[in-house]
Amino acid sequence: MVVSREERKNMAMLLLLSTGRIPAIACSTLLGLVLLMHTAPVLAQGFSADLAGHEHIAIPGDVIEGTLRVSSMSDEPITLEVTTGDYVRELAGSETKGSYSFVNELGMEERSATAWISYAPEILDLAPGENAEVRYQIRVPADAALRGSYWGVLFVQPTASEEDLRMDVEDDAETPSVGIFVRFRYAIRIYVTIGNDPPAKPQFVGLEAEPLNDGLQVMPSLRNDGKVFVRPELTVQLRDLTGDVVFQTDSIPCTILPESICRTNIEVRPLYLPDGEYLMVVIGDTGDPQMIAAQSQVTLTGMPAEPPPDTENEGPTPIGTPREETVAPVETPTADGG
Repeated sequence: MVVSREERKNMAMLLLLSTGRIPAIACSTLLGLVLLMHTAPVLAQGFSADLAGHEHIAIPGDVIEGTLRVSSMSDEPITLEVTTGDYVRELAGSETKGSYSFVNELGMEERSATAWISYAPEILDLAPGENAEVRYQIRVPADAALRGSYWGVLFVQPTASEEDLRMDVEDDAETPSVGIFVRFRYAIRIYVTIGNDPPAKPQFVGLEAEPLNDGLQVMPSLRNDGKVFVRPELTVQLRDLTGDVVFQTDSIPCTILPESICRTNIEVRPLYLPDGEYLMVVIGDTGDPQMIAAQSQVTLTGMPAEPPPDTENEGPTPIGTPREETVAPVETPTADGG
């Protein structure tokens, strides 16, 4: 099909103006990607943003203030813009895949607090190595019916200049060419929890694994039936058939939004283990004395036999200390048993 210069420009602009959903990775995605049609090279990130500490307790009618810190890591001046967005759940249900999405448009998430948030400045002009602050204010509506956790999103990203957005289109209509211009952006989630409802204990509702060249990609799914977000620390263990722990990952946090299912990805690698059957156990530490867990049997084949010479001291020793008192019993819940 022959596409004219004008049609190619129109298609590029349609993509530029779209506000599609951006999947969140591993329930704790820190970066989103904005893809713009362009023929220029990928823009270096060049900055960082403070992602932690934006969790607030409130009552209806409260006014809360917070600060977002931004730092330039560029050798050249950089201009950043701050915009709002939402973090959308996929509500728990029979067809739930456990994905959350960052979106630019508002109104898609019933527990969104983005409309409560104001901030300044909207534009940051930073010199090389300079730090700056974005101050935000949350005005919680005076509505007694508000209960549980609500959240909003501030995006921080480099501005796109007119040169960045210019479309360089080939004159030869027989070989249309459109490049891709990429802007990295930080998605800062701001949580507001209202009332004294205790968080519900999350439950495992699924556990899958896929092979990697030197390990496994483990994909547990957890459900939160409460109205308050929870953040269990997840650890993956591999046990041999005698029950001994032969590999254990460091713990990673997994944020599960209210009344939703979160499917996260954990890379278990490198595994210098012989071929055979292993018991894979995923442990969730919610801060309670009793932890949650799910297990599944996996078969390892073709794993590296031993560490490369330059990593000989990093062998297949377990990472961390196994919590035998909690997960050793055979009664560890299975994935389909929650």
